[in-house]
Amino acid sequence: MARLKVVVLASCMLLFGTINTLTTKFQDLAVVGHTPDGKPVTFKHPAVQSAFMFFGEMLCLLPYYLMEWKYGNTKSRIRRRTELERRGPAFRARRMLIFAVPAACDAVATTLLNLGLYYTFASTYQMLRGTLVLFAGFFTVTILRRRLYVHHWLGMALITGGAALVGAASVLSSAAAGQQGN
Repeated sequence: MARLKVVVLASCMLLFGTINTLTTKFQDLAVVGHTPDGKPVTFKHPAVQSAFMFFGEMLCLLPYYLMEWKYGNTKSRIRRRTELERRGPAFRARRMLIFAVPAACDAVATTLLNLGLYYTFASTYQMLRGTLVLFAGFFTVTILRRRLYVHHWLGMALITGGAALVGAASVLSSAAAGQQGN
């Protein structure tokens, strides 16, 4: 049963990640007007795209808080609130910063990724985005001092190979398009 749950979650992550990339790319290609000389103007607002994506993610908190309100344990909720009040405002500020700093980094990274998607193909974007695993592996070895196993190294090698193939195809297709334009 646990294996089925992992397969379903991984499939949903793949499906909705693909939908996210394709809809963002279609937004980038949407013509929103024309210049005075008749050239089309496309939608190029990665910060707006990121803001709407994070707003959508924030809406996922609504069902959580509704379930917490309806089925949550009132005694434990009161106990948590009194413990937070007892620890003081410095503790609450530190707890907020623990989440605010990574969230801000995620918002900046998502905006930069959306900007990069505007200038490249969706397949190249997805493959380069997948190379984040390489950075995670590097930081796991250097900072956390953990050992990676053979299947980790094999996965990182496959990701590097796939990113190299997609990147090479992207460079070759843009070089071919440049030669046809001459």
